[in-house]
Amino acid sequence: GPLAFVTGILIFLVQAYYAGFGNFDFSLERRFTVRETVRFVRSSRGSAIANGLVFLLLISTVVGILVAPAWSTIAAAIEVERIQEARGS
Repeated sequence: GPLAFVTGILIFLVQAYYAGFGNFDFSLERRFTVRETVRFVRSSRGSAIANGLVFLLLISTVVGILVAPAWSTIAAAIEVERIQEARGS
């Protein structure tokens, strides 16, 4: 029913958050502690979800299996730099 549809969407969004978190972590682990990384990603939750959504949608295609990991990691690194510049740090 409708509850299953909503639950499926919520599960996909949670999965996207953690996929985006993983992509952001490659850039953040060089500068931050674990606690600071978690704080950074939580404060940039929308960017992490967006990155993870694109990653999950790409990975579900044949060509995406080859390019999604690299593209998503590169996009996350660019976004981390953009966010840090906007915050002045």
